[in-house]
Amino acid sequence: RSVLSQRYAEQQKAGVACLRAAGKAGELKSGLNLRNSYRSLVALVFGLGVGAVMDSKQLPVAAQRQIFKTAIDDLRP
Repeated sequence: RSVLSQRYAEQQKAGVACLRAAGKAGELKSGLNLRNSYRSLVALVFGLGVGAVMDSKQLPVAAQRQIFKTAIDDLRP
């Protein structure tokens, strides 16, 4: 595997974990499917060029959760 594909896989795992934690905490109150939400979020994050910031080793989980929650809120109609 290339370094980029490994990093992307790590980002996916961290992103899904954050979304699941946010869902369990009641932060995601809409009926959005987590996988579809995550795909939209990946497009948003990589569109902004901050995908590298989502590395779980660089950013605490609470901060990641807040970033994902904010992004999900922005995606809601």
